[in-house]
Amino acid sequence: MKTSRLIGLALVLPWLPACPSTSPDTATTAPTSLTDPATTTAPTATSSESSTSDVTTDPSTTLTTTMTDPTVADSSESSTGAPAECGNNVIDEGEECDNGGSDLDCDGDCTAVECGDGYENFPAGEYCDPGDAGETVLCNNDCSLSMCGDMVVNSAAGEMCDDGMATLNCNGDCTSASCGDGVVNEKGGEDCDDAGESTTCNANCTDTDCGDSIINATAGEECDDGPDGSPTCDANCQDALCGDGVVSPPQEQCDDQGESANCNADCTNADCGDGQINATAGEECDDGGESIACDDDCTPAFCGDGNSNFAAGEICDDGNQIPDDFCDNSCYADCGNDCWGDSGCITDGGRCIRFSCADGASSATACDSCFGWEPITYDNWLMDGYCEDVSTMYRAVQGYSTMCGGAPLCCSDPMGCEGFDNAWHFSNGANNYFVGPCLGCVEPDNCTFWNNIDDGNYSRITACIRG
Repeated sequence: MKTSRLIGLALVLPWLPACPSTSPDTATTAPTSLTDPATTTAPTATSSESSTSDVTTDPSTTLTTTMTDPTVADSSESSTGAPAECGNNVIDEGEECDNGGSDLDCDGDCTAVECGDGYENFPAGEYCDPGDAGETVLCNNDCSLSMCGDMVVNSAAGEMCDDGMATLNCNGDCTSASCGDGVVNEKGGEDCDDAGESTTCNANCTDTDCGDSIINATAGEECDDGPDGSPTCDANCQDALCGDGVVSPPQEQCDDQGESANCNADCTNADCGDGQINATAGEECDDGGESIACDDDCTPAFCGDGNSNFAAGEICDDGNQIPDDFCDNSCYADCGNDCWGDSGCITDGGRCIRFSCADGASSATACDSCFGWEPITYDNWLMDGYCEDVSTMYRAVQGYSTMCGGAPLCCSDPMGCEGFDNAWHFSNGANNYFVGPCLGCVEPDNCTFWNNIDDGNYSRITACIRG
C-alpha cells in the first residue's frame, strides 16, 4: 500500500501549480480532491479495494490517486509496524513465546518447551525429540539419545530392562537376565552361559567340573556324585565298575582291571588273611586267619610245614622230622607250667609261650637269640588273637604287677625281671612298638592302650612262642 501511494504522488506532482505553503504534516491530513469541484465524483469502494481508500478522478488527465486510512493497521504488519516473524523477540499473534531462538523456556518455532513436541531444543536439555509418536530406536521418551546403559528402558530399541549395568535381573546388553540366554551375568551368579549345556558350561550356568555333583553329558559324564565319587560313580564321573581300571572310592580300594599281586578281583587290597584267595599273590588258601586247613601264611596246614597251627591242634611245628627234639613229629611239644622258664607254659589258646624282657632295638631278635624261641610279632599281637590269649595267662600268673622297666635283656627270673613299666614290646620287623594292655591298670584289658613306636634301649616285657 505504501508503494502505490508513492507512485501516485510522483505522477501528480509535475502537473501541480505553485501553491501557498502548507502544514508540513501532510501525511496525517484528510485527503484532498485535486479536480474541479464541479466535476468531482464521489469515491466508489469495491470489494477488491480497501474499505478506507478514496478515489479522485481528473477528467482531463484521468489520473487516479489511492489514499490509505492510517488509523487502520495492515494485517501483514506487527503491532510495531514491522512484519510478523518468529525469532524477532516479539510475541506476535499465534506465538506462545519468542526469545529470539531456542532457550530453556522457548523452542525455536516460538512454542513453549515440551519434550515430545517434535522440536529438538538443545539448550533445554533435549538431544532429540520423538514427537507424539513416542520413543524411537534412537530417541528415548525423555528426549535423551537411546543407549543401553542410560537407565531408560527403550522398548523401540529392543531393550527389556536398563539398570545402567549388569545386575541380578538385567544383563549388560539390556536383556532380562536368565541362565540360558547366552549372556554371562556374573551379578546373577553365572560362571558361564552357552545358551544351554556345553563341554565347559553346565545347564545351570556353572563351570563344568567332574565332581561338582552336576551330570554334564556333553562333557562325557555318565554320573557325578561329588568329588569323592560313590559306590556307583567313580572319580572320573563314569559309572563305577570293578575291573574298569579306575579306583572308585569308597567301595574300591584298588582296580588293576582284574586280580594282581596287590589287588584282589573284587577290587580290595590283596592281603593274606582277608578271606580272598589271591593266586597271583601266591596264596593257596585264605580263611581269614589260621584255620584247621589253612595256616596264617595262606598255605595249606600240615604238621611239618614249619608253621605252628593251633587251630589244627599243633603245639609246635619245627619243620623237621627229628622225633626226639623239643617238638616231636606229631607237632606236640612237652610245654611246662613256668611262664618265665625254659619249658614255658600253655595258654588257653594252646600256645606254648614264655615271658622275658627286651629293649626296642633288639625286640625283633631277642626271643631267638636268647632262648631259640620265635618272637610274637606286633601283627600277631594285635591281629591274630595273641594279645587276649597271652594277657589272660599273664593275669593268671602275675596279676596286676608291673615288670621289666629297664630290666636286663633275656632275663628269665620273675624276681630279676621286676620293674615298674606297664607296656609290652613287640616288633613288626621294621619298628618296635610299645602297646597295651596296661599291666598295672585294674580295668578291662585294652590291647591298644598304647600303640607307639619305640626303637630305643629301654626294656619292657615281651612274649616268645615255641616254634
